[in-house]
Amino acid sequence: MDILTSGAMLESASSLDKKWLVTNDRGLQLEFRLLPRPPSKKVLGSFARDAGWPRLQRGPSQLQHPNARVQWLGVHHGGTLVGIAQLAFAPPEFCFLSSFVVKRKVRRMGIGTCVVGELERYCADSGIGYLVLEPTAESLPFYLGLSYLPDPLVAGMLRKKLGSFAQKRLSA
Repeated sequence: MDILTSGAMLESASSLDKKWLVTNDRGLQLEFRLLPRPPSKKVLGSFARDAGWPRLQRGPSQLQHPNARVQWLGVHHGGTLVGIAQLAFAPPEFCFLSSFVVKRKVRRMGIGTCVVGELERYCADSGIGYLVLEPTAESLPFYLGLSYLPDPLVAGMLRKKLGSFAQKRLSA
């Protein structure tokens, strides 16, 4: 592998197996991995229990829209999986973020804010106009603090308009 720089995207042999490193505002180094398939039921169950949810859904591996795709993300810190998220892309209009959980033991360390920021950047770089999500009562203040607004079209949903980012990721 080449030298890793914060925010530089790395590509391995598979185009679906991408990863990049980011140092958050508290100095924690996080590795983001685009997963080639959904996490196992065991991993999803562990994150659901940690979040206090009945369960996390693996969701569809593909969507009906011809341009749509589903992508899972794993976030690691110190070699440990500390966060997961599912993205359902419906380009160019929006991406729906679901099943986003950061393990409780590493919350309040800036990881969630960093992950959402990276997801916003990733979506904007992919030409997506809005990141849309359905917050829980617990997560609502978090997303409102990140400038998410109620979706005027769908009750209970939040969305954020994504701008273009001048600085694109570097390929390894």
